[in-house]
Amino acid sequence: MRPSGQSVTFAECASEHDASAVQSFFKDVYKRDSTLSDNGAFFNWQFGVAEAARAAGHSCKLAMIDGKIIASLGYIPVEVSVGRQRVRGAWTANWAVHEHYRGLGAGPLLMRELVRQFEVTLVVGVSGEARSLLPRMGFTDYGDLARYTKVLNPEAAAALTEDGRPLDAPGVVAVPASRDRRVSIGSVQRFGDDVTALWDSLNGSSGAGTRRSAAFLNWRYAEHPVFDYRRFEARSGGQLVGVGIYRVEAVKGKALNVGRLVEWLVMPPAGGPLIDALLEDARMHGVVFVDFFCSRTDVDALTESGFVRAGENTAALPILFQPIDHRRKGIPFMAHVGKLPDSPRVHQWYVTKGDGDQDRPN
Repeated sequence: MRPSGQSVTFAECASEHDASAVQSFFKDVYKRDSTLSDNGAFFNWQFGVAEAARAAGHSCKLAMIDGKIIASLGYIPVEVSVGRQRVRGAWTANWAVHEHYRGLGAGPLLMRELVRQFEVTLVVGVSGEARSLLPRMGFTDYGDLARYTKVLNPEAAAALTEDGRPLDAPGVVAVPASRDRRVSIGSVQRFGDDVTALWDSLNGSSGAGTRRSAAFLNWRYAEHPVFDYRRFEARSGGQLVGVGIYRVEAVKGKALNVGRLVEWLVMPPAGGPLIDALLEDARMHGVVFVDFFCSRTDVDALTESGFVRAGENTAALPILFQPIDHRRKGIPFMAHVGKLPDSPRVHQWYVTKGDGDQDRPN
């Protein structure tokens, strides 16, 4: 319980001193060292320079008692496409309350303040008590992101399962390439403005999600201070018709690599050539399987290339590898869209593991 005479105050993370205190808070509340608590460049990248971020300070809301942080809610400001609208939104990141101060309501108060500040508030990866709390605060629970898996080396991938049994999944079968030769595939260091136009053409009328502008994609994947994302473009007649982004993740404690596909924006003719090139690159890096978490189910090019939606055969594959952890089974997605006039019609979200803070170190 809160000691008598102490009151909770609320503030933004407005200075370097505040940022250092937040990092210490993370280390204390998570009971371990982490990239977020120990790596200033990563902390600044996540909370300091996101597209549409505030001009000063970091995007963290704080609850304090006598100057000591007792709760924190980080957020990543983004531009959100909702049908033909473009609105101000934010993804939550690292919503935490110190165990000694739970029951004071500081966590929900921080979330309510964030909801007031933005037109759309988005959450991915929340679990446990928080998942049951947020619907009572006006959030819609869209369920777990679908997971699509392509096994490239079934014998090696079996070593990642709990019982070590070989995986018998359709994704093991290679699909012969019969692709449109007019589509060219290349790797890129940074994205140009035409990627914004690609997003708008694919999701700018009936879709919803973080607007994949050049500024957002370059911040998220080209400027990441820890991960080396492999970025591919598909072009036809010089026009950008597809983007695929993935990274190679080394499994802790095993000499194995897995591939984490985080973006798949593609016009139909480009899907086959793009995924062929991406999988060839993954094989060259010794990847034993590739997975993709996404709220969309219209991923025809992936399924035609042997990706299968997680079921009995592939559910044995863990989703955490630092270290391997079989306890977590999914990535939930929730959204607060009550400020939008047509919120009941919001559908066809494009949300991936690259949103929020889900594709992160540790």
